[in-house]
Amino acid sequence: KIPGGRIFSISFSEQTVNTRLWTWGSAWHAFEDRPILGWGPENFSAAFDKYFDPRHYVPGQDTETWFDRAHNLLFDYLAETGVVGALSYLSIFVVLLLGLFKNAWRERTNDQSLTHKSVQALMFSLPIGYLVQGVAIFEVLPMYLNVFLFWAFGFYYLYGRLTQKNG
Repeated sequence: KIPGGRIFSISFSEQTVNTRLWTWGSAWHAFEDRPILGWGPENFSAAFDKYFDPRHYVPGQDTETWFDRAHNLLFDYLAETGVVGALSYLSIFVVLLLGLFKNAWRERTNDQSLTHKSVQALMFSLPIGYLVQGVAIFEVLPMYLNVFLFWAFGFYYLYGRLTQKNG
């Protein structure tokens, strides 16, 4: 068994893939119903119940018929917090990435060590990786801890150092 070998065996005909796609459809209908502020945080289950896709239930088979998350960051935020919440959440990443590019532009003439370039590469790739993995799984405490630690380091790296230099 190769590490990460499961990614090579993903098929769009698998039951887990289908249930996620159907759940995303329910989330989209919930968003269309309440596009501005959504259904409220942690209320995806109510939206899912209202827009339940009957393909989830297969008589005689052990199927998942209840979801409390959309298994997709974007659909989760759109259904639960609407456009306002989803754009607010995504703006955190935009501000961080814009700050990174601004910082890289400001320091372009300075002698940049390999460590500095590595940190910049990590600061750019980690939020993108987080958002890409958010397409298929939902946020749980370990993921929240990682993203909050990353944001804390990112904003310190970009803005905290400036106040120390200027202060």
